[in-house]
Amino acid sequence: PDGNWWPAALRDAGVPREILPTLRETGEAAGVLRPDWQAAWGLGPVPVVLGANDQTAAAIGAGLYDPGQTAMGFGTAMVTYQVVRPGHPVPPSRPLRGPHGGGWHYQFLWSAAPGGYIDWIRNLMGGLPWPEFYRRALAVEPGAGGLRFVPAEAADGGASAWMAGLGLSHGLDQMARAVLEGVACTARAQLDQLGAGRTVRLTGGGATNDAWVQTMADITGRRLERLDQPQTGLLGTALAAGQGAGILPDLLAAARQATRKIRVFTPSGRRAAVYRRGYERFLELKCRQRGHP
Repeated sequence: PDGNWWPAALRDAGVPREILPTLRETGEAAGVLRPDWQAAWGLGPVPVVLGANDQTAAAIGAGLYDPGQTAMGFGTAMVTYQVVRPGHPVPPSRPLRGPHGGGWHYQFLWSAAPGGYIDWIRNLMGGLPWPEFYRRALAVEPGAGGLRFVPAEAADGGASAWMAGLGLSHGLDQMARAVLEGVACTARAQLDQLGAGRTVRLTGGGATNDAWVQTMADITGRRLERLDQPQTGLLGTALAAGQGAGILPDLLAAARQATRKIRVFTPSGRRAAVYRRGYERFLELKCRQRGHP
C-alpha cells in the first residue's frame, strides 16, 4: 500500500531489499533511453515509461477507471479483474491484488483453461468452424439433458474436470452445451466471489460469438458490455506510454475516453429459473470436486 516492497515477504523469501528496483506507478517515466541506444537506433531522448502486468494493461485498455468496475477477459484463460479502493476487504476467495493506477488497486480471479475446454470439445466434434460449433451447442436446450461440466481450476488442488450425469443417451452436442454452461457458471462464480456489480465489460477472442455471449449474460445474471477493441492490453500499454511521455495528462481519464462499447447483452429472464438451478447444481459439484462435503 505504501508503494514499497513487502518486508515480511522479502524476509520469508530470503531476498535482500537492496537488489530490487524502486517501485513506480504505471505510466510513470523512469528516465530516458541511454545515449548509446539513442545513437544506435537513430532516436532522440525517448522517455522510458513503466508499463503494467498484462491483466492491468488490459483492464486500463477496457476503460476501468473507478472502484467497483469489473472486466472479464476471455481467451484460453478467463480472468475477472476488479478495481478496488486501497484497504478494500479481502474476500474469502483471496484474489490476487496489486496497484491499478490512479491510486486505486485491483483484485482478480482467474481460471486457467476455459477456452481450452471449449476447444477440446470442438475438436471432438471434428474441429467444426466456430460459428457451426456454437450453433450446434446452443441449439441444445438449457441444462444439456442433465449433463453438468465442472472445469478444474488451480484452487481445486489437482482435481480433474468433471462431466457429471453422462449417459448413453447423450451425444457430443449435449456435451458441448454442458461445457459452455460449465464455463459460464465458472464466470458467475468469479463475479459473485468478487461482489461484482450488474455490469461487466467483456474482452478477448473467446467472446466474439453473439449467442455465446448472450448465454453468458443469462447465466451470470450480468449486463455484459463487449468492447470494440480486440487488443485491450496493447491499448492500455499505449495509454500508459502516452502519460509517461507527457502526451496524456491523466491515464485513467484517457482510458475512459478511449473505450468504445460495441454491443450490450442484457440477461433474459425467460430461462432464469433453469439457469439458477443449474448454477446451484454446479456449486454442489464444485464442492465435491474440491473434496468438501
